Amino acid sequence: MKTFILALALVFLSAGSSLAQQQPTITQYRLTRVTPAPSASSVVQKSAMTCNLTAGGVPASVGFRITNEAAPTTDCEMLGTIGGVIVPNPTGAAHVYTIAAAGADNVFGYEGGMANIIPPAAPTGGRVRPGLSVSATGAVQGRFPFGGLDIASVLLDDFNLLVYFGASTLTVPGYDVRAGDRFEFAFLR
Repeated sequence: MKTFILALALVFLSAGSSLAQQQPTITQYRLTRVTPAPSASSVVQKSAMTCNLTAGGVPASVGFRITNEAAPTTDCEMLGTIGGVIVPNPTGAAHVYTIAAAGADNVFGYEGGMANIIPPAAPTGGRVRPGLSVSATGAVQGRFPFGGLDIASVLLDDFNLLVYFGASTLTVPGYDVRAGDRFEFAFLR
C-alpha cells in the first residue's frame, strides 16, 4: 500500500510540475498611453513584430521594444505610432505607457509600466526626409487663369491622373511654366 501511495504521489507531483512549467503563448500586446490625456490604447499582434533582436536595445525608430518571452535573451520590437498611441512628447511633460500581454484566449494579463519607447520628434520647420518623403512626378498639360490664380494642369506619371497646381503666378524671372514641362511634387515634414 505504501508503494502505491508513493507512486500515486509521484504521478501527481510530476503532473503538477509540468502544468506549472507551461506558459501560455503570447499572441498579442495592448499598449496604452496613460498620460498625457486623452489616454489611448492599441493592440499589436506579436506576429507583426520583429523578434529575435539583440537583447537590451532600443527601438530602431519610432516604436517600442520588449523582451521576447519566447526567447528571453532576445527582444521584439514594433515600429510606428501604434494606432496613434505613441505621440510626440510635449515640452516639459513625460508620457506614461503601460503594456499587457494576452494569449490566443484574448485575456490580457497584468498591465505593467512600459519605458522602452521612442516617440516621434516634435514638429519643427519644414524639411525633406530622404527615403521617407512622398513625391509625385508628371508633365504639365496646360496653363490657365482661375479665380485670381495661375493654374497648371499636370498629368501624374504613376497614376494617369490629372491634377491642378496653382499659385499667384507660375512665372519667375527667366522661367515661365508651359505644356510639356516636367513637374515634381513632394510632401515635406
